[in-house]
Amino acid sequence: MGKEDDSRIRKQMWIDGDVQGAIVRKFCFYWAACLLFISLPLLWAAMASDPTKYVYEHFGPLWQRHWPIYVAMVALLPFTLWDALRLSHRIAGPVLRVRHQLARINSGQPFSELEFRNDDFWHDLAGQVNQLTKKTLS
Repeated sequence: MGKEDDSRIRKQMWIDGDVQGAIVRKFCFYWAACLLFISLPLLWAAMASDPTKYVYEHFGPLWQRHWPIYVAMVALLPFTLWDALRLSHRIAGPVLRVRHQLARINSGQPFSELEFRNDDFWHDLAGQVNQLTKKTLS
């Protein structure tokens, strides 16, 4: 992995399916939980106001009364997923760069000092890897 590969990885959003997939799935779970926790009290209130109807008979009026909430929640989902992907990239990207750096060192390939983007996590890790590399190879 050379500098051009690092540059390509920095621009690529989906770089570690295991880590990023777990984070995106967690965001989806919380989004669905929010949708459920918004819907249940509304359904319970509708059922309490007219207990003679079956549960499924409340869904139509519930949708008619509260459709803007559901439309807003569905519209929010792509933004939520994009933000989850961006956040996960700030976590997975630096770790991937450390792994590539270690592979370069291990195989005897030329390498440069490890640097992360300003908004990435793990800046202290880059410094520690750089110090260890200098110490080990000198």
